[in-house]
Amino acid sequence: MLSPKDPTETIAITFDLTNLVTTAIGSAVVTATHIDGPADSNTSAMISGAASISGFYVTQNITGGVAGATYMLRCTASADTYYTYVVSDTIQVVSVT
Repeated sequence: MLSPKDPTETIAITFDLTNLVTTAIGSAVVTATHIDGPADSNTSAMISGAASISGFYVTQNITGGVAGATYMLRCTASADTYYTYVVSDTIQVVSVT
């Protein structure tokens, strides 16, 4: 699980694919899915902009979310070898007071 974030924060999450791919990543998409806690009617709004790729790493800005909710962040990446790889992690949104 990633470190929690506050609903007002925008943070960068980096997915490390060095143990999966042998060539640089060509494209990647990150999605968010609500998995626990208070309902979120707009989970996709957590994804802020397009993912950026640097070699074997994919970085995505994450924003918002509902305090008390847990989300699954899923990175689907394609390498020049025509293979598709998926890595995921969870993040909890908590209000920092």
